[in-house]
Amino acid sequence: MIVCGVDLDSKGASLVVLNGSEEVVSTTKIEFADHELKQSLINFSKDITEYLEEQKVEIVVIKKRALKGKFVGSPLSFKMEALIQLTSFPIQFLTAAKLASDVKKKGLELPKGLFKYFSAAYFSALIGLGNGSK
Repeated sequence: MIVCGVDLDSKGASLVVLNGSEEVVSTTKIEFADHELKQSLINFSKDITEYLEEQKVEIVVIKKRALKGKFVGSPLSFKMEALIQLTSFPIQFLTAAKLASDVKKKGLELPKGLFKYFSAAYFSALIGLGNGSK
């Protein structure tokens, strides 16, 4: 199975694609330009869809953001999330608490050479595979 982990912030989406052997197949950051321009929304949606299709992704796992409280997600990240949900790919959500718990409990680590800003997307994909086999 090919899984894409997604981490959203106010600037765009970090994506990490893993194959069934937990190997990193691809990583990318897709920027979200001006959220007030319709063309920016169209471009972001097109770029995400094309990337997922090129990588032959079977499922997308998105790290959830808080709706309220101290760590509330950026309003723009929710807009990006909606655009990803409108693609034809199956979507799963993973809470930050579940992500942190699994990483700690299973002793998961980032592979060498993978930038730290991809960590949430990587661990989301890894857990989405049902693994984190350690």
